[in-house]
Amino acid sequence: MTDLLKKYDELIGSSPERITEKGFQFIGAALRHTLAGSTAEEVNSWLQSVNLCNPCLKLHVANVLERNFTDLTEIATLDSPIKNIVFKSWLSLYLSSNVQPGPGILTLLVKSDDFEISLEAFGQGVLRFCASGGTANNTFILACKLG
Repeated sequence: MTDLLKKYDELIGSSPERITEKGFQFIGAALRHTLAGSTAEEVNSWLQSVNLCNPCLKLHVANVLERNFTDLTEIATLDSPIKNIVFKSWLSLYLSSNVQPGPGILTLLVKSDDFEISLEAFGQGVLRFCASGGTANNTFILACKLG
């Protein structure tokens, strides 16, 4: 799996437009299969050893492995079609699990050029904010102010 990821990272590093939703789906399935039954420490150790360069691929792997990802500066500058592939993956993970996006990721989702992504992220932020009684999760407020 490590060799496959490094090769894909190399391929899309020079041509980010080669990123595809199906490629990311395959990588997600392969990661889940390969790392099934691994301890958190083993997954973290593996993740550090891979050392990917492409920010979209790094975010995708972090999403699949339900790890926080904070280096969003490069992702914010990518072309919309590429960002939206990554954003859809993140939003799907966010909606189907207990993973809580950080303020930077929620802001990027709300500010997405893809109306569906933006609306869903905004709606989920409102629901979470209301469920907390308006006191917990200032992430949503921050995202709206920055958006």
